[in-house]
Amino acid sequence: MTVVHQNLDGPVVVEIGGGYISQSDFRLHFGLGKATKADAIEIRWPSGLAQRFENVPGNQVVRIRESIGIMKN
Repeated sequence: MTVVHQNLDGPVVVEIGGGYISQSDFRLHFGLGKATKADAIEIRWPSGLAQRFENVPGNQVVRIRESIGIMKN
């Protein structure tokens, strides 16, 4: 996943896994500083599908599903 913003531009890799009777948290948290939106969120899923979402407002939880897109909370 890559979040693109004038002050933040870089990939974030989420590894799936956990330990004995546990599971990792797959939520990602990005600080945008004083910005009110991310210019873009780019995701490359393990299936190879790539998705891009532009002008995503900040200060919210965004749930994204592969091939569907941003889900309403």
